[in-house]
Amino acid sequence: MHLFIESLVIWPRDRKHVPRVLKFRPKKLSIITGRSRSGKSSIIGIIDYCLGASKCTIPVGVIRQHSSWFGLRLVLRERRILIAREEPGASVASSSFCLREGELADSLEWPIKNETIDGIKAMLDRTSGLPNLDFRGGRPVPAGYSGRASFRDMVAFNFLPQHVVANPFTLFYRTETTEHRETLRTIFPLALGAIDGDYLKAEHELRSLQQRIREKSAQLERRAEAARAWEGEAFSLYSRAKELSLLSQDREPATLAECLVSLRRVAATRELPSYQAGSTKAASAELLRVRQRDRDLDQQLGDHRRQLVRLEELREQMASYSAAIGRQSGRLDSLGWFKDAVAAEASCPLCNSTTQSAGRELAVLREAAGQLAIELRVVQDTPAVLSKEEVAVLEEIVTIEEELAIVRARRAELERSLAEEAGRRQRLEEVFRFIGRLEQAVSNFTQSEADSELSVELRELRAREGQLRRQVDSTAREAREKAALLSISRGIGGFAEDLELERASDLIELRVRQLTLRFQDSTTGRQDYLWEIGSGENWMGYHISSLLSLQSYFTRLPQNPVPSFLIIDQPSQVYFPTGREFDEDPGEARTRLSNDEARLRSVLKLLANFVEARQGSFQIIVLEHAGARVWRGLPGIHLVEEWRGEVDLLIPRDWLV
Repeated sequence: MHLFIESLVIWPRDRKHVPRVLKFRPKKLSIITGRSRSGKSSIIGIIDYCLGASKCTIPVGVIRQHSSWFGLRLVLRERRILIAREEPGASVASSSFCLREGELADSLEWPIKNETIDGIKAMLDRTSGLPNLDFRGGRPVPAGYSGRASFRDMVAFNFLPQHVVANPFTLFYRTETTEHRETLRTIFPLALGAIDGDYLKAEHELRSLQQRIREKSAQLERRAEAARAWEGEAFSLYSRAKELSLLSQDREPATLAECLVSLRRVAATRELPSYQAGSTKAASAELLRVRQRDRDLDQQLGDHRRQLVRLEELREQMASYSAAIGRQSGRLDSLGWFKDAVAAEASCPLCNSTTQSAGRELAVLREAAGQLAIELRVVQDTPAVLSKEEVAVLEEIVTIEEELAIVRARRAELERSLAEEAGRRQRLEEVFRFIGRLEQAVSNFTQSEADSELSVELRELRAREGQLRRQVDSTAREAREKAALLSISRGIGGFAEDLELERASDLIELRVRQLTLRFQDSTTGRQDYLWEIGSGENWMGYHISSLLSLQSYFTRLPQNPVPSFLIIDQPSQVYFPTGREFDEDPGEARTRLSNDEARLRSVLKLLANFVEARQGSFQIIVLEHAGARVWRGLPGIHLVEEWRGEVDLLIPRDWLV
């Protein structure tokens, strides 16, 4: 998911002060360094809070006492937005948000509530491209953790706060609680691309289809049981029909099949007593009503089937249209450079006259680029909506088909009754009761046979079930997940070798069930988990290696729902004692970095190289206690600010006066 953080904004409570702005460079490793208690670790809490966290984790104290709103300027799928959220005061969190887009995102005016937390979450969910379907489609998911995947679930891969970056027992953000741990296990296959929206849609249809199959099978079995119970009475019914002169005195049937042929003939050609006056009129009126209902349902069914075809055609057209808009948008990528390079007025190199034509043409192109960005956002948000609408249409079709079957059965019965009315004559009450009993028995037996309508429907349902089972084949899904985890695990090993970590040459496996790493000794075969290998440097290194490998894999997916940034808080904590100032001169010339500083430098070098290799498709921010001396000379690093000495910290000094 293309999401970059351009800057962080804090609005003071006292409006006589200007807002605090921290600017980041997405194409470089951005570092904020400073002494302890300067506000570095609050950066993760502020970013997470603005992205819709259910609880504000910004530390209570100076920061919250002097701040009124917190905000992020983001690049979100080619559109620039500002998301600001009000400081919660005594509450756990605030539901007041301010959303600004386009040029308004650059404004530092005090935010005014125009959005809620539900609206912000819905917008982020749509932008991430996550399917609007839950996980209740049949896979084993713990109760209470089977809801739809959300943007908030994916941020587990975006933050390494100070209490996690070297924690041997916790590999991912927020997984200290059972709720977030189980949710992450559930959505992991979706993040890996092992399943997608079509897979979840097929699971939902399969679950609904299997319920219908169970109901239809039970109905057919009940009819079959009734037929088996009646089968023993068939020959006695044959004899009774002969007694009532409903059958000729031919030879007795030798088999049950012959007996049924004769009984069906009696049921089909029976003569019934005449009805009471008015019964024919009532039956005719009922038939007209049933025929009208038949036509209405048939028309509704046709409309829904055409709607389903249009939805499928629309999905294909939207995919083609999205690709076309993406190509057009790419042609306008250089506008930012033109905006900076071309002045509002320019002098002609030939006649030295002043002209504004370049500026006007650039404005036209910028407007076109803005329209393309809006169209691209609308097109990319459409598939999630279409999936939900297709499921609803399919369920409506099933409901109409079932009602139509009932109506047509009733219509056939009424038409048959009225057609035979003219040939009926008065019969004895005993004959009437017998034929009614005979008709019901024959009907029950016929409906339970293999060629009955219910049996045909069951065969069609089971054929569709087979198609869906192949689509949601658990073996194929597990194979895709296994291949993804194998690729990620190899990547972890590669980054671990770059950092010269212990056990880097072992077989390393990312275990989704345990949400940790497992190491298998290449010589002895011994298996150990992350918490068993020891050393804070190893724990920190494997946390970073795991997140880098995961994010590297995510950026290669065609549909990546995970935000494209990573924020790491104080990886140096495993090397240096708390409180040491890294910009202090020990009093003697240093000809080389210490061993610990050199190892920290290698970590920062790896992160900078990772960002540079992604060519602007991924962003990393590091919050660090160490000073700039550690990474001096390394390319690809942007020092955002250094909070030491008499400079402003996260909260400016004049706010505190």
